Amino acid sequence: DEGFIFMLANTIDREHQYFYEMELNDAIHKLPIGASTEIITSGGTPIYLELYTRGQTPEKTRHNRLFYGFKNKKLGSITGKDWSLTPLPHPKADDTRTVLARCWYIQYEDKMINLELCRTDNDGLHIIAHFATQGPKKDSTIYTMGLRNDWRYHYKFGHTRADKLIWTLYERKQWFFTSNAVGAIVNKYYQNAKEYRRLY
Repeated sequence: DEGFIFMLANTIDREHQYFYEMELNDAIHKLPIGASTEIITSGGTPIYLELYTRGQTPEKTRHNRLFYGFKNKKLGSITGKDWSLTPLPHPKADDTRTVLARCWYIQYEDKMINLELCRTDNDGLHIIAHFATQGPKKDSTIYTMGLRNDWRYHYKFGHTRADKLIWTLYERKQWFFTSNAVGAIVNKYYQNAKEYRRLY
């Protein structure tokens, strides 16, 4: 006999933790609204994934125009067209950009984000965050919410002067993200680390 489990994810957050736990996050980033696919997890479980949309019926179009008839980039998540994504700053081409160091990482929700400390004439010191294409080296710093038996791992925001510089730049909005997905992961890491800190 076969068993079927149906999970309706009523969320507008594309970076929701359940998508990571069920190994759906990569497919969700690639799949357009209304499309479907089948995922085989690392444990061998097949999962049918469909990003459901009700479509734009004349009644729904009239309803959206009546109640959401104002310009707002987040309306797609309300009207059923798209995910809710906050506009994030992306790095611009700049001939004066110098990469000073790229030894910082954030490990969160099974993703590794690389942080590059840069300087330009216009932006001064800033961070460019992107998905890591290479693993951390022996002299790297890895920010994490978990406890690790490795001196490279710094809990939450770390404790050194360099850590303070990195996260001060974040709070001053001097971080640039190569994609909205990277920015969403970084922002979620920061928010969760801040909230967790308040408990102690």
